This record gives sequence, structure tokens and C-alpha cells, in this order.
Amino acid sequence: MTTTPPVRWLIDGHLARERHYRGFPNLIDAARSLGYTVHESLYTPRMPDLNVPFESDQCVVAYGSHEFIKQIRGQYKDRFWQPGDYLRTANLSYSATTARFGDLFLNDDFVILPFGEVVRRRPAAWGGAIFLKPDAVSKAFTGFIVTEEKFDEEVNALRQIQRIPDEMMCVVAKPKPIHGEFRYVIADRKRVTGSEYRWDNILDVRTDTLPICDAVADLVCQREWQPDRVYTVDVASTDLDGQRVGRIVEFNSFSCSRLYACDTLKIIDQVSQAAWSEFCGDD
Repeated sequence: MTTTPPVRWLIDGHLARERHYRGFPNLIDAARSLGYTVHESLYTPRMPDLNVPFESDQCVVAYGSHEFIKQIRGQYKDRFWQPGDYLRTANLSYSATTARFGDLFLNDDFVILPFGEVVRRRPAAWGGAIFLKPDAVSKAFTGFIVTEEKFDEEVNALRQIQRIPDEMMCVVAKPKPIHGEFRYVIADRKRVTGSEYRWDNILDVRTDTLPICDAVADLVCQREWQPDRVYTVDVASTDLDGQRVGRIVEFNSFSCSRLYACDTLKIIDQVSQAAWSEFCGDD
């Protein structure tokens, strides 16, 4: 019988209790059912104190929004939790991950430009439509396709509503055909679980994944360089040279990723094992 390691989970209930789990308990209930200590916080912006009871120098894994993780890092930096969270922003950026996995990426014709330069060039420079997303995984805005006709409207929204500055580095590529999109959780070079989250550009959350996309996630696990000990990778089903293939859409942090219909029991088990190994100094 496997012994449950003394890992503590610090979870933002707003993200963890989303109704996407399709037969699995949410992350909080999954952790508790496996015997882990959980502190649930219902995070709201500018909370004065998250009142986390965990002591210094403990093995803690945090999960929640980027804002939640940022506040945890600032408010409890003197407690020296390990690993604390799985959000290695620099390693997970599009520029960092394409440098190592570029041959597996969907948008392999991309360029990275400041937002202001994208605005200057407009989609016309790419044939009338572009795929646009931030280089960083901070979720400043969600990647999307925009046409020349809708460009001014979208730029105004990005500037006025989401406050995107002209100097923000962005990924720009020609749109590619996508049939379905799948999220995989990777821990210690193993594909832990996966979930469909979009089909024909419509939110469609299912436990199903495609073998061609599973295979790409497995290839990612086999590469020498890994962006983090635990992370997520999104893989799309697309057409290439007349064949249906899997290609990477993007990498994301585990600590801030929606889990859709992924197996939360496997996630808690495998991520806890990875966190405990890291806490103990194992490679």
C-alpha cells in the first residue's frame, strides 16, 4: 500500500470547484478523499489576509488563479514552502517552449512582436487574419483569431478593457485548422491524465482524448528539457499534408490551469508524489 506523503494543498475554491469534472470529484474533494490536508481559500482581489495555517518549511502545493498565486507568493514568502506552486513563467512562455519543442508546435510559422507593432502591421500583413496570443503564460488575454475587418474593435477592447500595453510581447501566426483541443497534465515526465475541452471551436468538455494527441504529449515527456516538474500542455488535432495529426497549442502552469474533465484523483496522487520528491531533494 502506498503511503500518502505529508503534502499540503492550498487551493482557491473558485477555480477548483468549477463544474467541469465529469464523474470525478473536484480537486479539493479529491485531495481530501486521498488523505491530504487541504486549505481552501475563496480568493477575491485585494484580500487583506488569506489566513493560511500551514507552517514554515512544509511541502505545500498551491492551485488557483494567477492573482491568487501572486498573493500567496507575496504574503507567505517567508515561510519557504516547497515547491509552493508550479508556475515557472519564464520557462512556460511561448518563446521558451518553442525553442525546445518547435517541431511539435501547431503555429510553427509564428513571429513574436510587441503588441504595438502588431497593431501597426495589422492582419493584412499576414493575408487578412491572424492568431494572436501573449508570449507569457500570465493569461493577460486568451489567444484568438482576428480578421482585418474586426481588428480595430479587438484592439480597442484589448487596450481599454484588458489594459494591454504596446510593449507586451505577443505571438502572431497565420490561423490553422483545428478539429479538437486537449489538455494534458504532466508530472515527472509522465502523462498523468488528459481531457478534451474544445471541439470545432466550441467548448466541449469530455474525458475522451485522441491517440494522435496522446502521442504528442508523450513525446513532450521524453524530451530532455522540461519547463517544470509539473505542468500542462494543450495539444490540437489538425490536418497536415492530408493527414490528421496532433500538434502543440501551448504550455501552461499546473498551478493556474483549468483541469476540465481530467482525472483529479490521478492528479492529486501524482502531483503530490512529484512535490514530495522535490521537497526531499530527489532529482
